[in-house]
Amino acid sequence: MSLFDPFDPVGSMGRLWTRGQRDAQGWFDQWADATSAWTSAVPTPERLLGQLIDGLFARFGGRRITLTIHGDEVSGVLDVLRVSGPAGEHRALAILTDVEWRGRRIDEVVVRASRVRISAGLTSTLTAGPVEIEGRAALSEALAFAEESDLEWQPRLDAAGELRAVHSDSALRITGVPLVRDDRLEVSVVAVGYGDVGVRLPRWMRLVRHLDLPLPEGTRVIDAHRVGDEVAFRVQLDEVRYDLDLERVRTAIVRGATVPLA
Repeated sequence: MSLFDPFDPVGSMGRLWTRGQRDAQGWFDQWADATSAWTSAVPTPERLLGQLIDGLFARFGGRRITLTIHGDEVSGVLDVLRVSGPAGEHRALAILTDVEWRGRRIDEVVVRASRVRISAGLTSTLTAGPVEIEGRAALSEALAFAEESDLEWQPRLDAAGELRAVHSDSALRITGVPLVRDDRLEVSVVAVGYGDVGVRLPRWMRLVRHLDLPLPEGTRVIDAHRVGDEVAFRVQLDEVRYDLDLERVRTAIVRGATVPLA
């Protein structure tokens, strides 16, 4: 019996794991044969989505995957990748660890996407939305990323190891406790200074600054906060859209190379 059934790619994966990893290469060889038709006759959207997800996880599951997303290279260890739900209402879950993006390292990223759809064609369009991204990164990585972002308020660690936000004006020093919530940076001012003179504000004097974060259209930062030596964050995207060159994507999966997402 063939391990890979192009009419039932999800069931094929179940048979593969039931029979064990010794059949993995045989399953993948059959996947490669079945998807060779992508270059001439593209299957239905449902079958195409199933074949795409199965091929990605069969090749990269438990290993490092590298993708180019709108010109940016992202890589990480692909721990989970699955799609569920009825046609037209597919939901996707992806979990990656040890993620590298724009020179920064993120310990874990969990992506949950709703209404995942793919159009048939040699150049197919993959859309999903809304998409929620949760992640954890070392505090040092988050501080380095913020410093590169040229924000008006820069997060810093004080001498006691407490997280503070310092205003970028070099003459006037305003220090506060930062909190990111609902697309805004909230800074509770705790001290002000000028030159060598500084004054710590009493607890009853509550001064709070609210600043809108410079975010791309359709992007929301729901929450970002410190947890010990890490920063946890949650971001929501209204929609993501990728134009897929199926021949290039299939070749990348077969070779275990960088997967291009336009």
